[in-house]
Amino acid sequence: MKNIFGVVISADAEPNDKYDHSIHPGISLQTVISRLQDSDYSSPQRFWQECKDRIWMAGLNSYIEGYQSINVGCVTYELPTLEKPNDN
Repeated sequence: MKNIFGVVISADAEPNDKYDHSIHPGISLQTVISRLQDSDYSSPQRFWQECKDRIWMAGLNSYIEGYQSINVGCVTYELPTLEKPNDN
């Protein structure tokens, strides 16, 4: 019985945020180098799971994505923002 754990590794960019990581997780080589631990290479399944779960992103998942408009002369730029939700 064979198990295949496919991972898409890009040279320098993270995959689009709409990319479905459930079957073949995508990750940049820089993230692999900077975020994964030695133990994450212990098996193909472990490596695949870490690339899929991205535990280092857990803290950001609760933030709300938005945009802030900035006017410079007659040009308006929309800069992406993250807003911490109110914990009521």
